[in-house]
Amino acid sequence: MTSPTRLQSSQVKSSMIRPPRGRAREKWHLKPGPHEFRAVNQVGMHAHGADFGENKREPRANHGTGLTKEQEDFLVENGIFTRESLAETKAAIGRGELAESERRTRQEGIDASETATQVATRLHIALHEVDVWRERGDLFAFVADGTLHYPTWQFTDAIDRPVLPHLAKLTAALPDDMHPAGILGFFSTPQRGAGMNGQPMTPGQWLIRGGDVQTLTDILDSFLMS
Repeated sequence: MTSPTRLQSSQVKSSMIRPPRGRAREKWHLKPGPHEFRAVNQVGMHAHGADFGENKREPRANHGTGLTKEQEDFLVENGIFTRESLAETKAAIGRGELAESERRTRQEGIDASETATQVATRLHIALHEVDVWRERGDLFAFVADGTLHYPTWQFTDAIDRPVLPHLAKLTAALPDDMHPAGILGFFSTPQRGAGMNGQPMTPGQWLIRGGDVQTLTDILDSFLMS
């Protein structure tokens, strides 16, 4: 999995990534196996099955970070950037130096995932049960280049709870235009608003230790509404 530090810098860029227009509710079909197809329900799929793969991405002009001052303040206050690192990132974007880095970051967000077959093996369940888990809100997936991906941040090492609790409520708060790389960055970053004994925790750590999922949805809302 990509390191949290690298992904933190990508969150400014990831916030600008948009799924292809006209695909927000397109039906996807997957068969058993990583690259085959069969009919599936879109429940539990990010952005209703919009394809975030590089092959579906539309070129866009460079217009800077696209963040408001309030959003920049949020990133700094929550420790995701310092003022200096944010200024450096903005300057690099302005010079066009981060185009390749942005592409790599997007791909890292896609690569930090497993196929349905791999998830079935991990959870010791039948392949068709992976769809059942997703449709009832116990698994979260996204589509990239026509393939269904299950991000690895949702899994734990606990035998009795191999997937993060409250997943359906938390992922419902993710905006449709948030790229899987940005989502990975959020789940990899300790959040000051979600900590114990003064120690910030990642969303996964917070939930595993019994933290309220509403705290995390509030953090997401604070950023999106700023």
